Amino acid sequence: MRLRNFFAANALMLLLFSAAAVFADDEHSEAEKLLFEADHLKKFTKPAKLHYSFVKTGTLEQSFQDNVDISIDKIMPDGGKNITAQFLSGPNKITFPPTEEARSNPVLLYFLEWDIREMKRLTGGQPNYFRKRIRIALASHAEVRPVTIVYDGKEVNGKEIKITPYVNDELKARFGKHVGKYYLFTLSDKIPGEVYQLRSVTPNNQSGGSSKEQPLIEETLTFSPSGKKS
Repeated sequence: MRLRNFFAANALMLLLFSAAAVFADDEHSEAEKLLFEADHLKKFTKPAKLHYSFVKTGTLEQSFQDNVDISIDKIMPDGGKNITAQFLSGPNKITFPPTEEARSNPVLLYFLEWDIREMKRLTGGQPNYFRKRIRIALASHAEVRPVTIVYDGKEVNGKEIKITPYVNDELKARFGKHVGKYYLFTLSDKIPGEVYQLRSVTPNNQSGGSSKEQPLIEETLTFSPSGKKS
């Protein structure tokens, strides 16, 4: 199975989303299939690099901008890709081990691992609990809708996946102002690597919905076709 093979090559990723083990008897949701079972990298036939800009804003903490690079170092005979990554820099940098035989774009998992570490820092909660809540949200109540993306001067079709992992959590009182946090994942097969944008938002209204107020925290990772650094 592609999902299981992908995670078997990387212990960190197995901890993050061992969906095959947790939901072995269930049909995977549309969101899970789009994010973890699709071959996002199928169009790459030679080594390449994917560039993403990372922006953190909000009223709770200091804002910053940085970059993420995903390097497709080798194309394997079966179509899998060997990948290395540079995820942020300076004190924010996370060093991830190389990923072998990747098919799904691992930038999603790197973004979520960053987010989970931040949730631990901000709330004192346990990383495995946050992983579980995100996993359950994607499996059982993710919202998937069609969207239009402007890429390379053209409108292209894509899909947006939204989850609110903590709003209905029985332990939500422990997360205080972060309980309304939601995630938006935007994908399109017209984008190299197929991941266009990843966002996590902690709104001021704590309801998981939209707000006219600036969010407490908003972190956005966006594909940068020019490779221009922030």
